[in-house]
Amino acid sequence: MEEMLDILDENGIFTGRKKGRSLVHEEGDWHKVVQIFVVNGNEILLQQRALNKKSDPGKWCASASGHISAGETSYTAAIKEFQEELGIKAEKDKLKLVDTFKSPSIRVNNGKTIYNNHFVDLYISEQIIDLEKVHLQQEEVAQVKFYKISDFEKMVKSRDERLTDTPILFEHLLNKL
Repeated sequence: MEEMLDILDENGIFTGRKKGRSLVHEEGDWHKVVQIFVVNGNEILLQQRALNKKSDPGKWCASASGHISAGETSYTAAIKEFQEELGIKAEKDKLKLVDTFKSPSIRVNNGKTIYNNHFVDLYISEQIIDLEKVHLQQEEVAQVKFYKISDFEKMVKSRDERLTDTPILFEHLLNKL
């Protein structure tokens, strides 16, 4: 069964309506997502999206991310995505919501227009991650890697094509680091 999402208005207010994820993206409805970045000292953990993903296959992005399902809280979604994609538990006392912002985008995948009208809850988790203990969700993540924050910042500023095309996300993150 397809994941159901809560529909928001253009100001981020819940409308009380729910829709299937694919229909939300076809019709351009506003909805919420979580983006989690693990920071370890002067390094940031990025994930490379699986090569079979519909959008941004093989591109580098947040440590973990995902949609907030209908009726789910942002924090619960962040914990769940962290566990699902990385196979490790987020240290709850170190997982902090640092920003919420509006992030509209339009993409074309295989000739089909996809509307990503997101309200993003941005989390930072300052914890030590042992990459030997990470168990990646193969259908979502190809690999993870720590980057020096200074190198990541250079990649963002140069609009490095290895990164997902989400400059607003990366700019909000860099402002919070």
